[in-house]
Amino acid sequence: MSTALIVTTDMGGNLPPLLGVGAELVARGWDVVVHADDRVRSRAQAHGLRFEQAAGVAYDAAEDRTLLQALRDIPAFWADRARGRDAVALARRIGAEVAVVDVLLVGALAELEAAGIRTVVVVHSTWEGVRSWFGGPIGALLKVRGVDPARTLAAADRVLVASSPRLGRPFPMPANALVIGPVLQEVPTPAARPARPLALVSLSTVAFPGQREAFQRVLDAAAALPADVRAGTGRAVPAEALRPGANTTLEPLVDHGALMPSASVVVTHGGHATTVRALAHGLPLLLVPMHPMMDQPRIAKAVVAAGAGLAVPKSASADRIREALRRLLGEPAFAEAAGRLGAELVAADGRRRAADEVERVARTAAARTERRAAS
Repeated sequence: MSTALIVTTDMGGNLPPLLGVGAELVARGWDVVVHADDRVRSRAQAHGLRFEQAAGVAYDAAEDRTLLQALRDIPAFWADRARGRDAVALARRIGAEVAVVDVLLVGALAELEAAGIRTVVVVHSTWEGVRSWFGGPIGALLKVRGVDPARTLAAADRVLVASSPRLGRPFPMPANALVIGPVLQEVPTPAARPARPLALVSLSTVAFPGQREAFQRVLDAAAALPADVRAGTGRAVPAEALRPGANTTLEPLVDHGALMPSASVVVTHGGHATTVRALAHGLPLLLVPMHPMMDQPRIAKAVVAAGAGLAVPKSASADRIREALRRLLGEPAFAEAAGRLGAELVAADGRRRAADEVERVARTAAARTERRAAS
């Protein structure tokens, strides 16, 4: 049996693609161990994956931070080499042929590369998104901490961009990078939409400045619509801090996979995971980006350009949000465009292609080992 190590963390939409690749490898007969924070344990085990808690810098993306605190904490976490050394020790202990590494954990990736362990990096957004994460002040601070993101990614055996060219502008990628399509969390199944529309609201499980206020304006807008609303706050916004309308069910966690087949529209921050999941179900989107330095504004712009949704700033009034929702619910062209784009994302079959690439890297590593043993 082949063995893979998945090195990841919980920063919202980064996690589902890593777990999806792991589940596909398990279905192919692999033994897969997830090395992550304890918050990931139950989700990993639900995918049939073994779990080992990671040592190193602690970070909770749901904690409220000022800009200065974020610029201190995020580079320290992403560049953490102690987590990498812990992953190297685990990889050797379980005999992993390959480590599948979250693109954000560049410090851990650098340690795995230095140890000679074969690495496959999973990018949970567009390549344009990678440039936005590792550019500017974050990239500079990572270098100060001794990790150059561009060089570290270029040294990996493979970099898998689990997205679509339709969701971002084309940028030159390193020779080891490949766009494989989104790793979807489920295969969408046709479902009849209810006579009364259902709106699903999810503004990220990661904390952003102004998020609670934006969430309240969305709820105020939706309260006057002839629709039912299911809203999930995640851990970043306390449910008791919000005032839902009479038509709204508010809860910490909402099962998107269970609701999307019967939903009519999704209101989201434009995170990659929620966006591609909604599009795969043929759902038009109202995008409310939470942070200009993330991939959210670019993804929102791409969805709008495809005709599959509308975007408003997080400072938008309840009236402006309500009008956008009325258009999305009342104009069929949005759902039709979302269905076309979603069909492309499903057809890309990113989960299968990602697992194929992991197996290809593992075979290459095995062949090199055999050649060394024979020489």
